[in-house]
Amino acid sequence: CSRQDRLFVSAGRCLALLRGHYAARPEVMRLHGAKIAKTVLKTFEIVAGSPQLSQHLQAKAKARGLVGVGAAATLATSTRLLSALLNSRESAEWFKPVAEERVDLPALMKDGETTSLV
Repeated sequence: CSRQDRLFVSAGRCLALLRGHYAARPEVMRLHGAKIAKTVLKTFEIVAGSPQLSQHLQAKAKARGLVGVGAAATLATSTRLLSALLNSRESAEWFKPVAEERVDLPALMKDGETTSLV
């Protein structure tokens, strides 16, 4: 388990505690909400797709220490965080700026190819 994996798992636990602690004062967490949402989504994206990652994303995941035994713990934590954040009305608002960001299509999609979800 890499240091980054352990850090992310610990940060996830701290975030859960902070959300409970500041439940009566949501404006405190709202200040950092978009950054938290983006970090959780990026981590989930990298770790969840690791078996099917392109070489570019595999290199990014490896550079961030997200490949290997610790990736399972990171995936579990990011999945729980994502679910908890999206299930809360207050923290679900954190994802709005992320949803409005412009995202470039992967190289496969630029060539006019489409992928099937089935």
